Amino acid sequence: MQNLFETFRTKIPNFNADYKVDVFEKLSLYGGGSDEKRDSRGKYFETGYELYIYAFFLGLYRNEFVSLPEKAKKENFRVPIKDWGNKSGKLLRKDFSQIQEYIFSALMAKTEIDLIALEKGEIEEEIVIKNLIHQFESFTNGGLIFLKNKYEEHPAYFMRAAYLLDLIQESNKLD
Repeated sequence: MQNLFETFRTKIPNFNADYKVDVFEKLSLYGGGSDEKRDSRGKYFETGYELYIYAFFLGLYRNEFVSLPEKAKKENFRVPIKDWGNKSGKLLRKDFSQIQEYIFSALMAKTEIDLIALEKGEIEEEIVIKNLIHQFESFTNGGLIFLKNKYEEHPAYFMRAAYLLDLIQESNKLD
């Protein structure tokens, strides 16, 4: 059995294509843009997968688990998880390997996996990975839905410099 984490990192999770315009283009530089345009519009995510990661943790903390609709058009960033954050961009972001470990750990905690059966070969590794990716996409989808609704209700909320932290802090208080 290959290292489960290493196999997970080779995957490319999807998102509902409806959120490309409704969330990704409003909150990130998905598709490009200048620093001035980013700052003036409150876009604090340099890449789409940075917003994806944020939406995952937002969905996880809020316990917003929403599977992607079967008939939804799905899209991805064509970049495997292992390559997320491997380049330093304009915002001086660095290697995301530790964040990838946190995501994997959270998914392992939230996904029912019989690790002994996996080790014995009674469950195929690909089935486990498929379940982990489904969990990843579903919590992210829940976070994206929350962000979309929040943006529609209060677009000015996203112009505040601390909105990213505020949303996470609010979500942590839900327990």
